[in-house]
Amino acid sequence: MKRTHWWWLSGLVVLLTGLWLGGGTLIATTLRQDGLVNQLATRVASPHGQTPLEPIALAHPLQPVYYYHFANAEATEFRALFEEAVTVFNRTGIVQLQPGMARAGQNSLTFFTYRDAGTQRSDFTELGKGGPHVIQTRQGTVNQARAGVNLAHPELRPRLSVAIHEIGHAVGLAHSTAKTSVMTARDHEQEWLSSADLAALRLLYGPGHV
Repeated sequence: MKRTHWWWLSGLVVLLTGLWLGGGTLIATTLRQDGLVNQLATRVASPHGQTPLEPIALAHPLQPVYYYHFANAEATEFRALFEEAVTVFNRTGIVQLQPGMARAGQNSLTFFTYRDAGTQRSDFTELGKGGPHVIQTRQGTVNQARAGVNLAHPELRPRLSVAIHEIGHAVGLAHSTAKTSVMTARDHEQEWLSSADLAALRLLYGPGHV
């Protein structure tokens, strides 16, 4: 009885957090930007040692298949970079990222590039941004996710680690404080998913997630 009550409260917290992030809509949207994250929100319902989850992705279970495309010509120039990051996720066997345009009721992933010099903070350089955009359709709940790299700092060059990081956000992973995770807020040029990252993905998309 007590255990059931605890999980009911946890679910309520996740739902309310999702509503708060999405401005009060039932199926909220969160386009998160690195370095501008509410730490409490990103850690809701994340077991100890696991990479934190985006509350909106946890509150609204999603199918593990995504269809990706490129939003602009510059993004297409970095196709090889994005597709190498896609391979990292596909090798997990947990999610499937496939080229093409999503149809009604299917998850989409848009790769893009942008230029933001980030003059607001002298101690912070934004290398990329991305996140989930969860909506309710007649065919079910879908994620219209986005993942992009910042071209405003050519001396830092777009990195595979950043592309992996931003896809992680897009499919529902949040920032981690573990240096072994590719989801750390500061880039360590890690080009693989840690065991904690994989555990988080399994929670979101593994068997029994819906």
